[in-house]
Amino acid sequence: MGKLQTGIALAAVVITASAWAQDYDDDMGGATTGYASDVGPQLRREVVGISPQVGVVSFNDVTGNYTSRATAGMNIAFNATPLLSDSEWSPFYMGIATGAYYSHLGATTSNFFGTDPSASIGSRGANLLVVPANLKAGINIMDNVRLSAHGGGNVTYRSSANAINFGPATSSDTGSVWRMYPNAGADLEIGLSRNVALSARPDFTFTTGNTLFMGTVGLTASLL
Repeated sequence: MGKLQTGIALAAVVITASAWAQDYDDDMGGATTGYASDVGPQLRREVVGISPQVGVVSFNDVTGNYTSRATAGMNIAFNATPLLSDSEWSPFYMGIATGAYYSHLGATTSNFFGTDPSASIGSRGANLLVVPANLKAGINIMDNVRLSAHGGGNVTYRSSANAINFGPATSSDTGSVWRMYPNAGADLEIGLSRNVALSARPDFTFTTGNTLFMGTVGLTASLL
């Protein structure tokens, strides 16, 4: 978990540094007329966005208590509207979003990072993986701000099924299990430069048991 978080943090630093370097080079060459005027159009022109993210996942554990763990991962989104010839679509975002989010749950009595349990209740090595399979639609509500909604399904993997209460079909199972559940959430993106945006992503997974909440923040790099 520590290596994963370190790698994501380094990726975010590299993305930001590259964007600032590109802005500086363009300004020196006279290709850019103003910083603020470039931020908004970049959000509208974005075709592929890759976002390393960190945050929290909250759920009901095997004892019925509501608890939280750290999570980290990557969000990848594809925007189809810049590929359309009609310019009136430029403020809008319509596409697909996926990625992967990992959380080390540990035992029921573990801390926020899934370590140092006070008692061995549940699997001490329990892990959670969430892979979104979502549609995403949004609009630029300001020059450098986009608000979107996403939804569809979240593919989930639990190394120990009873670590989280996802319903009677899996709550008593101590083995690993894959399940897909419907989800819905939002995406708030604020442009920081022509290549980088700050993003916040609340997400809800609706199971036959309790709802899983995942909230993350990150930096999005526009590749196209």
